[in-house]
Amino acid sequence: MSKLGRLIVRPGLSALQKSAPEAAQRPFYSAVDKAIEEIVSKQPKGTGDQYLGMIMKAKGVKPAEVRDRGLDKALKGRGKMTGQDLIKTSEDMPAPQLEEKTLGMNLPKEALDDLESEVNKEINYKIQRMVDDGESESLIESTREYYSQGQGREELRQQVLREQPERFEYQYEAAYSGYKTPGGENYREILFKVPGKQAYKAKHFGEHGENVMAHARVQDMTGPNGERILLIDEIQSDIHQQGRKKGYSSPEERQYLVDKLARGEELTAEEEALRLKYLKGDMPADVPFKKNWHELVVKRLMDDAVKGGYDKVIIAPGEAQLSRYPLSKHIDDLTVGESYKGLRQISFRPKNDMAETALKFDESGVIKDSMIPELNGKDVYEVFGKDLGQKIVESKPYERFEGVDLDIGGQGMKGFYDQILPSYIKKEYGVDIGQYPVRAKEYGVVRGNRGGFTVVPEGGNMAVGPVYDTLEEAQAVANQMSKVPYHSIDITPEIRERITTQGQPLYQIAPVAGAVGAGMMASDEEPTEYRRGGKVRKPVSLDAMRLAVLSK
Repeated sequence: MSKLGRLIVRPGLSALQKSAPEAAQRPFYSAVDKAIEEIVSKQPKGTGDQYLGMIMKAKGVKPAEVRDRGLDKALKGRGKMTGQDLIKTSEDMPAPQLEEKTLGMNLPKEALDDLESEVNKEINYKIQRMVDDGESESLIESTREYYSQGQGREELRQQVLREQPERFEYQYEAAYSGYKTPGGENYREILFKVPGKQAYKAKHFGEHGENVMAHARVQDMTGPNGERILLIDEIQSDIHQQGRKKGYSSPEERQYLVDKLARGEELTAEEEALRLKYLKGDMPADVPFKKNWHELVVKRLMDDAVKGGYDKVIIAPGEAQLSRYPLSKHIDDLTVGESYKGLRQISFRPKNDMAETALKFDESGVIKDSMIPELNGKDVYEVFGKDLGQKIVESKPYERFEGVDLDIGGQGMKGFYDQILPSYIKKEYGVDIGQYPVRAKEYGVVRGNRGGFTVVPEGGNMAVGPVYDTLEEAQAVANQMSKVPYHSIDITPEIRERITTQGQPLYQIAPVAGAVGAGMMASDEEPTEYRRGGKVRKPVSLDAMRLAVLSK
């Protein structure tokens, strides 16, 4: 259902006249369009200001949609007009439109069957080696179980794909597959794009990163009783992360500054600070959904859950998010050098190791030359986590990261996943948020040097806890330590009925209170807007702005 070109919002008032089966095919409707239809039926004539006031007061209308569409500027101060004029204005300024693209593994069924066959051969080989080495039956069975499903099986899939590239010509487009919850299937990344906006690119999505407003990483799971579960690993907006930190660019705002400088007029302190921001050229485009992008993504995924026949939706909590990027546990600090022959160098010193390590990456973030050979070909987002990876790619020469910079989100990330998302879902859908234990961490069992069994984290050899006499006892502890309570939402009959027959509003009526995730959603404050009036001439380049300053 998620394909490039799928239009989430179809503009126009006529689209509101939908039967229940048709409504089931489109997830969102515009509350503004719905309000205009009702207003015109009651008041066929009025002024622009009158119509604007009625729209803003209408039930379900959020001011953000009015601003994103530009209807406030189009109607404010406008004289007498008819209802048909209002409809024409709204159709000329339709609700924001988004396109979707889903990234994932692209292999024909025959190749997938061959891949699974090779994975089974690899499992049998590992088991036979353990039998030949005289390992216990319980340890052999535990190993077989690990590699037969979830993260263990995915590891073997990737191993086979790497070792036999000529046999499996495939395209694994997904960017973050290494950072997903173990045990899921059909991993995919859904990109929400704003057509026509070319001022921002999410670099870690490669050629697909143009115009990405937000994205979600999801998987499928099967519960113990056969329940179909939609697992949400991540919800994120890179462009609004940057906009929250740096502000948003506006052609009209920039033109106002250029014109003022060209006239030789002095800028205010606020305007001068804004001019310097524009000269840096790193502010993202002023795309819609600044405050409610996360609501939009949640509603879109709930729509998939209902129409895909899922029984439950679970969301990875802050604890699971942070455990994927535990960089500060391994590195004290790192420094990013300047560009030389198209490459930049990262220098860092691992903890408990006096030897400094370095690697070089290109402008897209791909590691080309590393003192750790297995990192070559990966990208900085995969190695350091995407939040810090983004900072590294955009860093100034010799910028240093340490302490909280290495914590990848910290409490802000926990606030977003543990407070903002659950609070919104509870309020929007009228359901309680439960807990669903998921094996999101990996702890294994190894035989102790002096007998017994110990629990160790995946990829490590430092024992956690005491020595256990039996494998079964140690395995039970490892299983318990591996489980993390995910946020759980049951797809109730009421939710199915509402989404199937009524659809969902594109914008939500009220913002959700709560902590703001670090770089994850915009603040409640709108960016500064300049409304000086006057005719806006054609855009002038940033070079013209610089020249205007130099010629003063």
